[in-house]
Amino acid sequence: MSRPKLMSFGVAVLVVAAVLAGANILADRGSDPQPPAASEALELSTVQVEQRDLVIDHATVGSLDPVRSWDVTAPGEGLVVEAAEVGTPVVSGSVIAVVDDHPVAVLPGDLPAWRDLDVGDVGPDVDQLESALVGGGFDPGGSVTVDDEYTSATAAMVEAWQESIGAAPTGAVGRRDVVYVTEEMRIETVHAAPGATVAAGEPLVELASVERIARAEIPLDDVGGPAPGASVAVRLPDRSTLVGTVRTLVTGDEGTTVSIVVGFATADIVDGRLTGLGSVEVDLSWAEPVAVDVPTLPAGAFRRLDDGTYVVDVVDMRSGGGRGEIQSVMVEPGRQVGSRVEVSGVPRDVDIVVP
Repeated sequence: MSRPKLMSFGVAVLVVAAVLAGANILADRGSDPQPPAASEALELSTVQVEQRDLVIDHATVGSLDPVRSWDVTAPGEGLVVEAAEVGTPVVSGSVIAVVDDHPVAVLPGDLPAWRDLDVGDVGPDVDQLESALVGGGFDPGGSVTVDDEYTSATAAMVEAWQESIGAAPTGAVGRRDVVYVTEEMRIETVHAAPGATVAAGEPLVELASVERIARAEIPLDDVGGPAPGASVAVRLPDRSTLVGTVRTLVTGDEGTTVSIVVGFATADIVDGRLTGLGSVEVDLSWAEPVAVDVPTLPAGAFRRLDDGTYVVDVVDMRSGGGRGEIQSVMVEPGRQVGSRVEVSGVPRDVDIVVP
C-alpha cells in the first residue's frame, strides 16, 4: 500500500483521517484464509464498492486583520466637537474629526504628513499637497505650479481649502491637520468621542483598510496543505463564514513554522461585517484532496491474511442454490481517509460482507 504524507498542520483534524499502511489501517477480522460459511453470511450485512473523493478536512486558529491601519491624532489640545462614527468610509475631502474649531481632513497621497508646511518649504510632501488640492478643484485659475515649492500661490489655494472644511484660513498646514490615504479606508475605532478632552497628538480615531487578510502559523514539517490559490473558509466571531484564497506561504524567522496568508475579494468584505472588529481570532479550515473519484470500501470489509495480503468476502449468487456462497477475493487496499479505503480488483456490482 502507498503511504502519502498527511498534512495535519499540527491542528485539529475535523474528519478523523489518516493515510496509513499495512495492518494499521484496516480492521483485522482474523487471519483465517477461509471465508465465513454460507450460513454465517445470512447474519452479515453487505456493501458495494462506491466511487468517492477522499478528502481530509483541516482546521486551525488564526487571526483576521486589516491589511493596514493607523491612528489619527489630535491636531492640538481641546474638546472633541465631532468624530466620525465606526464604519464611516474615509474619502478624499472628508473631515474625520474636529477638535475645538480645528478639523482634521483627508486628502489623497501616499506620503504621511510628517511636518508643518508653510511658504518657503520645499520637498515631495509639498508636491503631494499641491497635487491633492489642485486635483480637488481649489485652484480654478491655474495659478499654482504643482512642484516641490510652497509658494504664496500655494498658500492662497490652501486658504480656499481650509475655508471649505471650516478651518481657520491660515494658508499653512500643520502635520496633524491632514491625513493622506491611497486606498479605501474606514473608521475602525473611535478613541475620543465628542465631548472628550484630548491633548495634542492623542489618538482620535483608528483608520483601517477595507482589505483584510487572515493569518495562521502551521508547523513547517506539515507543509503541503493549502497551496497558493487554494480556498480557505474563515469563520468569523458572529459564526458567519468568509471564503478566501491562499495568497502566500512564508517560512517563519526561526524556520520551524509557515505563515499562511488568506486574502478576500473586496466585494466579500465591504458589507460591514468586519468593520470595528480590528484584529480578531478566527477559525480557518480547508480541504486536502487525497484522491478524486476512486472506488472505495469501508475499512471493516477487509481481512488481512497471515502472509500480509488482504481479501474481501464476496457473496457469489451463482452458487449455493440461490442463497449465495461467500468467496474470498484478493484485493489491493490503497489510500485511506477516515473509514473509507481505496480499493482495486473488486467489481462495483457485487455484494461484499462486512461485520
